[in-house]
Amino acid sequence: MTSLLENLRAQITDIQRAALTACWQYYCDIGQWISIRRLHNEHGGKSVARPALDDLGGSVIFEQQDPTIPRYQLMFLGVLLTDDGERYEQLLAQYLGYLVTISQQDPDRISVKSEEVAGALNLTQEQTILLGILLYVGEPFRESMGGYRTQDWHAAIPDSIEDLPSNLVQYVQGRAMERYYPDAPLAILPRNDYYQNARTLESQTQYQGTSLSPESSYIESEPEEITVQQDLLRTYRRTLAHYLQQQATHSTAYAPPVITHGIREARDNIRRIKSILRNWAINVEDHPDDGESNDESKQQSTFSKEQLLWLSTALRYSPNGERIDGRKVLIELLGRIPDDFDPRNIDSHFCSSGNSITLLGRYLVDPNDYLVQKANQIALAVGDILRANTSRQTITAQELASITGLPESEIAMTLEFMSGFYGGGYFHRAGTSYGARGWASILIDEDVVFENYVKFQSIEIIAKRYLK
Repeated sequence: MTSLLENLRAQITDIQRAALTACWQYYCDIGQWISIRRLHNEHGGKSVARPALDDLGGSVIFEQQDPTIPRYQLMFLGVLLTDDGERYEQLLAQYLGYLVTISQQDPDRISVKSEEVAGALNLTQEQTILLGILLYVGEPFRESMGGYRTQDWHAAIPDSIEDLPSNLVQYVQGRAMERYYPDAPLAILPRNDYYQNARTLESQTQYQGTSLSPESSYIESEPEEITVQQDLLRTYRRTLAHYLQQQATHSTAYAPPVITHGIREARDNIRRIKSILRNWAINVEDHPDDGESNDESKQQSTFSKEQLLWLSTALRYSPNGERIDGRKVLIELLGRIPDDFDPRNIDSHFCSSGNSITLLGRYLVDPNDYLVQKANQIALAVGDILRANTSRQTITAQELASITGLPESEIAMTLEFMSGFYGGGYFHRAGTSYGARGWASILIDEDVVFENYVKFQSIEIIAKRYLK
């Protein structure tokens, strides 16, 4: 039986596959995503290319929210739909298989280096670099990594390594498809709204035999895909049990945020997978741990629906990190939020003073936000520099451009956005100016700044510390 991903591969047209392949090849060669006009121009013009891409949907390819040149960006699913997508599946499956083997041989191993991976899998230099790029884009397959886009990268071994199924190709395919929304738009603002609505809908749905989530619009029961989802359900239940055991060493009120968020995230995934299986008419028994206890419910502090709505709406008025025009947001949300709603009550790590959305806030609304992605890439590069030379006090945008492949002007703008409260207070606080906007360099003049950069893994992990 064919999988959902294989069915999707069979359905896409030649022009769609060619456009996806061109977008991916450009990213691999240049280090940034292809401009919208360039992709249109190379594939028959906008009148031909854009409708073909719209049919693929924003879960495959979408418009990147770039302040200089509008670009298209691929989701991991889009990468697997390119000409060499099946080869990428095999490469990732081989890599995961290697991680399983070394984890069994040395259970205390927490990371691997590209050199040992290349030797074990007999990879060429080109294949080694490609694998690093695939791991960076395919976030489900690595916890953190450094040395992105070089031959000498290193990556953490995922915590779920013990729970991986035997068929790793199916696992890779399943992870690529699990957040597929065929109707998601490509344009950044409608796409943000679509995903926010989807998340709100999923959080409100009680999964009583039928699903209200967008997955139900495309999923048809396939035995292989059922097996993948059932394996994932077992994996998330084991993950949940692990977190609950850790929580038991604390009182519920004093459990670290990483534990409480891990519990909530595991339960969210369990509810989602149960919904998918029940939508296929597959019987799924409830487990006592699947739902939270009353004590946990009282202790877990989350954003209200109104706060999430306000943040997602406000982000549309801050595409490049601008201060928010609260009056415009208020007019748009009249009648949809309470009259006494005050954005200044939103956690300041996510929204400062009610008028500036931080990097963590942008991640909360849209994990694929272009500023979040660039900040991730830049912070990892800074961490690599500092680990190689602990005495460094100044790091320039020009140097980071040569490492990451991003344009120097974009790095300068992102460095400014990462500073101070915009970066959630996590990154640098001082630097030198870069023209009218942006920072030409940053100062690593405080121990806490140095420590934060060398320990940095992702914006996601920082955000989870404050998602209680």
